[in-house]
Amino acid sequence: QYPYEVKWDEGSVSQVVSGFSSLNADRLLSKNPTDLAQYGLEPPQGVAVARLSDGSTVQLDIGNKTPSGSDYYVMKQGDPALYTAASYSVDALLSSVDSLRDKSLPSINTQKLTYLEVTNNGKTIKIVPLEKSNPLSNVSFASFEMVEPYKVPRPADSDKLTPLLKSVPSYLQVQKYVSDHPANLTQYGLEPPKAHIVLKDDKNTLDIYLGNQLPDGTMYAMLAGKPSVFTVNYSDFKPLLDANVFDLTDKFLLIPNIADVSSFTIKTPTKNYEAKIVRTTEKSSSSSSTSRSWATCAVAASSTPSSS
Repeated sequence: QYPYEVKWDEGSVSQVVSGFSSLNADRLLSKNPTDLAQYGLEPPQGVAVARLSDGSTVQLDIGNKTPSGSDYYVMKQGDPALYTAASYSVDALLSSVDSLRDKSLPSINTQKLTYLEVTNNGKTIKIVPLEKSNPLSNVSFASFEMVEPYKVPRPADSDKLTPLLKSVPSYLQVQKYVSDHPANLTQYGLEPPKAHIVLKDDKNTLDIYLGNQLPDGTMYAMLAGKPSVFTVNYSDFKPLLDANVFDLTDKFLLIPNIADVSSFTIKTPTKNYEAKIVRTTEKSSSSSSTSRSWATCAVAASSTPSSS
């Protein structure tokens, strides 16, 4: 039993169970050895205990490897005999807690992204899909809009956003668990965190806080709402952390559909030009019911200097 609730990797745990249930002794070395210390069995290097469905238990004490390295010295509780067992069967029983834990992080399909938030160095970028009902969709080729840090949402540059999203690995994972209930997050750079990233698709959410970098190319991290501190590869998150607001902003000028324009203004240092568009529709003189329309533009100049 582990003192904290954790998520186990089913494949790794199955290997341990399979190894224990199929373990056979290779040799009987002694029916009643007197010096167990020389075999690494006093105390044992590892202890494996299985609880059976009838409530009974089976305990295996594991000692050192034999000189050849191909076996371990083992003893079964209640049996004074000393045996050897193949290393490939015993190794799984000596697995660490960290090696048995599920290290997968929520997987995000960036092609179905519904939300992106990156906070780094005190600056936040928030990007969401640009809905067809949004007026910006009529004046931009973008599929996403940036709702922060700008006060007024701006279309996101697809040519920059697409490769950024593609840089996010499809399979993110924990490299190593550090602490399940740390007393102090400051030592990991997680209180306050160095960075915060939120990614959402139509099914999953990755909400992760990032802390100090380590010399081995990893960095401390923890999931929102979870107490465990672990490490992740810095390179997996570097493109998002390096994201620049201006680079991601669509530079395309807002050119509305001319059919929706009724007037426009041109300002110069000396004059303002006011243009009004008047549309006329006339039925065709032919027998068909078709009609044609055109627009005329009247421009009036004013000598009032522009205040801008």
